[in-house]
Amino acid sequence: MILTDVVLQLKLIAVSIGIGFLIGAVFDVYRIIRGLVKPGGVATVIGDLVFWVLITFTVFAVLFYSNWGEMRFYLAIIFFVGFFLYKKLLSRIIVRSIIKTINFIDNILTGIIKIVLWPLKKAIKTINLFLHKKKRFFKKMGLLPSRIIDRVRLSFPKIIKNR
Repeated sequence: MILTDVVLQLKLIAVSIGIGFLIGAVFDVYRIIRGLVKPGGVATVIGDLVFWVLITFTVFAVLFYSNWGEMRFYLAIIFFVGFFLYKKLLSRIIVRSIIKTINFIDNILTGIIKIVLWPLKKAIKTINLFLHKKKRFFKKMGLLPSRIIDRVRLSFPKIIKNR
């Protein structure tokens, strides 16, 4: 009986450290998302509330599953120990990995967009070049006022920024 209680307490300690790691990892992901999106003050408050509500439900679900929902003071301390260990041991590695993955995906998507939009970009440049060269011709012939040509040229948006 005593051995079972000790094993149960050791499992709870392991689960609590795991919860601390989970809180740290989710917090890092939330920090990265906030850094990318850069929400305003109200959105940050709402995001923080949603984060803490999700973390609270997750912690209580794990505690309910592993410990019949009993919250003890030493488990809360071990949560913080797990969080601290995560921040000291894994946080930098996880954040760098996530950022590298996001940059990799961004580069792939940017390349695909450039490839897909390249013909459209060339067509717009050709139309603008044509309109620029033919502006004098149209003006001399009296077919179109030059200000209409300028408006048409300006109406074509710059689709892709040159990087």
